[in-house]
Amino acid sequence: MSVTRKRIVVTGMGVLSSIGKDVAEFKQSLLDRRCGISASPEYRKYFDGAYASEIDYAVDYPGLDPDVIKNVDKGALWAYRVGREALLDSDLFESPLKEKIGLMMGISAGGTEAFLPALLGEPEKLNWKMVQNSGSYSSVSHLAASLLDLGGGFELVSTACTASPNAIGLAFDAIQNNKSEVMLAVGSEPLYIPTFAGFYALKAMADGPCSPFSGVAGMSIGEGAGALVLEEYEHAKKRGAPIYAEILSYATTGDAYHETAPDPKGEGASFVMNFALRNAGLEAKDIEYINAHGTGTEANDRAETLALGRVFAENRDVPISSTKSYFGHNIGSAGVLELIACMLTLSEDKILPTLNFSEARSYCDLNYVPNDFREQKVNVFMKNNYAFGGNNCCMIVSMQPDSKAASTYEPRRVAITGLGTVSSLGANTAAFFEKIAEGVSPSALEKLPKGAAGPGTPNLIDGGSAPDAVATGDTSEGAESQGIEGMEELLEALKNLPVDEEGNLNFRFHRVVKFNARKLLRNFDPRKMNEICTFALVAVEEAIADAGYKVPKGRREEVGMIMGMSRGPTSTIQKLTDSLQPNPNNVRTKEFAMSLMNSIATQCSIARGVKGYNTTLATGYNASLGALMQAYEVLRQDLQDYMVVGASDEKGAGYTPIMHLDQTLLNYDADPTAYQVYSAAGDGYFAGEGSCCMLLEKYDAAKERGAEIYGEIVGYGRASDRLFFNDADHDAQDHWGRAMGRAITLALNEAGIAPKDVDMICGSSWGTRYSNLAELQGVRHAFGEAAKDIPLTNFNNRFGFIEAASGQMNLAATLHCMRENTVFPILYTQDFAVDGLNYATEAIKKEIRHALVLGVSEGGNNYALLVRRPE
Repeated sequence: MSVTRKRIVVTGMGVLSSIGKDVAEFKQSLLDRRCGISASPEYRKYFDGAYASEIDYAVDYPGLDPDVIKNVDKGALWAYRVGREALLDSDLFESPLKEKIGLMMGISAGGTEAFLPALLGEPEKLNWKMVQNSGSYSSVSHLAASLLDLGGGFELVSTACTASPNAIGLAFDAIQNNKSEVMLAVGSEPLYIPTFAGFYALKAMADGPCSPFSGVAGMSIGEGAGALVLEEYEHAKKRGAPIYAEILSYATTGDAYHETAPDPKGEGASFVMNFALRNAGLEAKDIEYINAHGTGTEANDRAETLALGRVFAENRDVPISSTKSYFGHNIGSAGVLELIACMLTLSEDKILPTLNFSEARSYCDLNYVPNDFREQKVNVFMKNNYAFGGNNCCMIVSMQPDSKAASTYEPRRVAITGLGTVSSLGANTAAFFEKIAEGVSPSALEKLPKGAAGPGTPNLIDGGSAPDAVATGDTSEGAESQGIEGMEELLEALKNLPVDEEGNLNFRFHRVVKFNARKLLRNFDPRKMNEICTFALVAVEEAIADAGYKVPKGRREEVGMIMGMSRGPTSTIQKLTDSLQPNPNNVRTKEFAMSLMNSIATQCSIARGVKGYNTTLATGYNASLGALMQAYEVLRQDLQDYMVVGASDEKGAGYTPIMHLDQTLLNYDADPTAYQVYSAAGDGYFAGEGSCCMLLEKYDAAKERGAEIYGEIVGYGRASDRLFFNDADHDAQDHWGRAMGRAITLALNEAGIAPKDVDMICGSSWGTRYSNLAELQGVRHAFGEAAKDIPLTNFNNRFGFIEAASGQMNLAATLHCMRENTVFPILYTQDFAVDGLNYATEAIKKEIRHALVLGVSEGGNNYALLVRRPE
């Protein structure tokens, strides 16, 4: 039965830019044609002729304590600032609706600022409290959600220059599936030296303010943040909210071409525009204006012009301009700021010009709007953004809500037909299933030598440049003079580390079994690939083969890909940061591209020729569950035929020194049975590495082609505990689990089943007090008395806690339980954290029709995914 899509409107906006500290100032600067790109004193210290669009004024953060401002990075603070403005604009900042409002956020340089002094050769200026608060990539999302007091869950999109429009797309989809009537979409991107150095090394920079499509090619880099409140139209009208525009549709695709360069044929860019038009139920002739990506580089402007000419062959007079000529390329926040710029000026019947426009380049033959506003009333316009890794995003927007017919779709059932796993249990799913059933847990003792630098922790524990107290473990009083902010806390953490007599730190780790990637992968060159990509490539290859599916050469766009990430390619990030010293001009371009969070999805897409829906969610622990939910949503709305979805983590994600200095996480007991999930002690986890990937497809199509179906996804929920600073010791433990209870209820409601119909629960808690209580108390909140009858298990201590991938690993194990009609047990734990639940301490034989998989992130995101046994 056909379903009419909900109308999604914009009811609030927030801005922070080089040309405006708020929406009003930003709009006036646009109308005044003010260019915010100028010579950069900061970056000319390192790079000749550096230009940038920078926020060079003091930013105020109303409502935040000075200590918070001092100890949180700008990525989170700017998200709070623009999110607050947007929520105030929409009259929601103090609304009880905030408990249900979710946050979808985009960024490219997450977690950088905390380590910036070390990157610049000044480790004595490190702020240890900021390292604790903002030292992980995903921290910006959970900090922003907590600061804004939002309870509807969050995701962090990391697709470089398309991060914020992709975040808007996720918010759009969440409302479509009744997860909330209101969502907040944010892009936040401070400019830091690794980003500037990378683009400079690629020789992509302009010698002055950029001039897209004209003059001398080159881009201008910038920074800023933007926020939009998205809301269901009838809900917005009912409460009298301001309505600025309607988001008609969005689409995202991948080029499957190159790590940094766009496909010169513009094929992926053409696909994404056509898909967005299809999703809106429109044609190219309906578009009255295009706000282009328009970076100013030859590669982008040539490929984009070619793609636009192809899609708009019958409408070549449509006006086109690039807003980057005003405030540069803001990377992760580019799309949302440019979209806001369009809405603010089109509401005045003015089409934005491309500033600094001289003579169009020979290959730029479209209807560009140069230098001055074009007076024209526009209803429907298109907003395009493209990114490293060949990620493309397109949004179609109406300035007159309810003026176009709402699009429709046929809701699809979603099947899991392929599995691929790489872990300490084996390099294939058969071995994984066998060891799950046997109850094997093959961890091994690892050693972090005294003075060693851990992957992903640049220069912090490097005896050559870091303060002695950190580099050598010297906790004497003299060490306190090193100048690190929060040194007393750091010294206390160092004193508590269980080092041996030689000063080495020993811990148990689940290392991936040895395998020969060249035998498993075609055209594999280990010299060009890091471990996290290798694990993912092997898992993706197996998942596709296991499903009995081949990506068709002539229809590669019918397959999409979503990857979940936590710390990402830490070994490559280490190489990149090392290359910044002593001269940032020597940064290696290969590491720059491969250090990005979306590089894993990029490499997998290139290897398998996957050109459909493409995004990366770097939300941290159990990010694979968020990736699964979005892949399900794309298929449910009939936007894609097949989706490859997974997550991957390499060894660096398991034993960085920062993790060792947080005593609430890792368990240091040498006893291999010491990792006990859901234990009352909450002693932490043994870490692991590996990857899990799945192929999802439409259920009916899977049946028709005779595919073996592991299970059907029938519902999901997402909600967030509003933790601040990820403080596992704060006094709100009685509240832990309420968000998980809400997430479970959302999943049950979507599936249309009662709590009593759930036959087993599998959690993904990693074994700390917070993660244990969030899941277990959440089960009690959602199921009440019924909880005592539902077997509950968790498989993390079989393969180690693999940060991003564990949720999906647990789902894979759950699907095996369903096949075997057996709930395989929790290993080792005897004294559980919460009474009154039916813990599976031994194998339980029973028919399993519905299974619930749970997971929480380190920042308080709660996931609930409901799967059903195939018919």
